[in-house]
Amino acid sequence: VVGLVGLYEESTDHEDSIWLGWYCVEEKYRGLAIGKALIDFAIQTAKKRKKRFLKLYTTSHDEYAIARILYERLGFSLVEQKGKTLFYQLTFQE
Repeated sequence: VVGLVGLYEESTDHEDSIWLGWYCVEEKYRGLAIGKALIDFAIQTAKKRKKRFLKLYTTSHDEYAIARILYERLGFSLVEQKGKTLFYQLTFQE
């Protein structure tokens, strides 16, 4: 396994939302566009499930800076910050 990604739903969310979770790439395989491919897969899966929002949370710690840059490059917007926890959302057009 060189990377993984998962999607989950929160019972407190609207039916049109899904969360990106369990996203990681083994350190020695980073920089090979595997992370982008995993997130692209998650985006396509969310669209197939007819979701309007793909959400995720991460941290403002420096070690996650590259991931945050990728999220923003893929269209995710920072929608909330609670302490060091950052909440991002990608909205799909209907």
